[in-house]
Amino acid sequence: MSHISEPFSISQRVRQGGILSTDLYKLYVNPLLDMLAETGRGGRIGTVLVNSSACADDLCLMGRDHGDVQLLIDMSHTFANVERYLLQPTKTVAHNI
Repeated sequence: MSHISEPFSISQRVRQGGILSTDLYKLYVNPLLDMLAETGRGGRIGTVLVNSSACADDLCLMGRDHGDVQLLIDMSHTFANVERYLLQPTKTVAHNI
């Protein structure tokens, strides 16, 4: 006999300013960075693929064209939904270099 418990809410977050916050966030976001790198899409510096960079809770996505960037955005959005990670579209900026 299977029994499913009543739903309950879980609050997830990395405490801002906490001594372990940076390291915990790196563990959390690293799978996304690995997935983005595995696409092989994005810019290159010599032979090195450069399609994403993360610092604290900021993420920079880089591509050779709009298609590259859109793919990386879509993957990041899917990751955020699966991992229940809140993106801040009002803080999102696109630059064409």
